[in-house]
Amino acid sequence: MSFRAPQIRNLLVGHGFVLDSDQVVVQLFARDLPEYCDRIAERALSSLQAISDSDFNRGLKALRTYCEDRPPSGPVHEAVDLFVLHK
Repeated sequence: MSFRAPQIRNLLVGHGFVLDSDQVVVQLFARDLPEYCDRIAERALSSLQAISDSDFNRGLKALRTYCEDRPPSGPVHEAVDLFVLHK
């Protein structure tokens, strides 16, 4: 099951946590598209664990093909929801 940021925030606040800050932080995920593909291939992101091996491998092959067909890229960034809470 996957939750969106507002659902997570509401769940935590609903269980007695006080929200001090809620922001999006942009961070470096990979230096370029080839490194991005390598990072995705590690399957370390929890959302990728829910995909069957055959679907993941098929998608990874398509991603690598897509990235190889692109001109050289710069850094790849990702947006991450950051909650600061206290009880």
